[in-house]
Amino acid sequence: MNASDEAAEWFIAQRTGELSADEQERFMRWLGDSAANVREYLAIAELWGSLPAAPAVSSASTKGLKADLRSFAPVTSLSSSSSPVPKTGSNARERFAWRTAAIVACLTALVGGAVWLITAHVNSNEFTTRRGEQRSLELPDGSVLQLNALSQIVVAYDRRLRRVELRNGEALFHVAKDPARPFEVATTGAVIRAVGTTFNVYHRGSDTRVAVVEGKVQVLAQQAMPVALAANETAQVGRSGRVVRAAPVEAQKVTAWTQRRLIFDEEPLERVVGEFNLYNVEQLAVEDKELAQFRINGVFDADDPQALVAYLERVQGVEVEKKNNGIRLRRSDTH
Repeated sequence: MNASDEAAEWFIAQRTGELSADEQERFMRWLGDSAANVREYLAIAELWGSLPAAPAVSSASTKGLKADLRSFAPVTSLSSSSSPVPKTGSNARERFAWRTAAIVACLTALVGGAVWLITAHVNSNEFTTRRGEQRSLELPDGSVLQLNALSQIVVAYDRRLRRVELRNGEALFHVAKDPARPFEVATTGAVIRAVGTTFNVYHRGSDTRVAVVEGKVQVLAQQAMPVALAANETAQVGRSGRVVRAAPVEAQKVTAWTQRRLIFDEEPLERVVGEFNLYNVEQLAVEDKELAQFRINGVFDADDPQALVAYLERVQGVEVEKKNNGIRLRRSDTH
């Protein structure tokens, strides 16, 4: 089975919720095997994002969808100048659109990320994303970079070093192997070095958080010896300039944002609100310092801040006030 066939299988399994925990791990390993696998998967996602929605749904139609996805020529380029759908006969195209329309309605929440996906070859050195926007970039060496909302990077490649500066935001890196030319991601206070691996870097404010999905990376900071991280291991670099190891995190949690899901584990409301605000025009604000430290656990749709608001409305002592494009959260005066 070639990469495009495998991408079709994995894409449908992901979107229909057919993956067990073990299969999810296999999927992440498959993605990490090569940048080509990532490109094929993202190409399928881009194609899916351009398809129409329909009111009816049938789980049985997924078998036909897999066959139709495979019927298209393999997609190996994410160039924005090329068509996202290879040229085929009109009947095949119509049959594909009809069949996918039958199941797209039930996948709206997950496919939302694909609709926002923008793909391109790197032909300049600076890239940014707007609020709610996510981008996928193929770098000159075949590495693939996924950029989260409200992020900014600068790409600088030469013969000896592959370097990406993450000035702000979050990015998932699928690094093509090249032992002769290390791959580095630099933030304000840290440098993350890899040869061929998959890892996530979060850098907002003064903190840098690194999580490894596959392979190994080395984290360097001004006030510390280099720290090596392997799969599922994480570390944080703050104002102190020291590298602090954090609790292990499963790959699916690290990459949840690529499917526009937010997973919180004892996170203060202040940070939770900040994450929702990356994706939505309707901005949340916490007007009470004590409430800002209220701890949140749960999984949310990044495009649905109302789900968080509904949860908080059920919490004793929290009052919600909606004004224009904003939602203010504070403790009720009666408590």
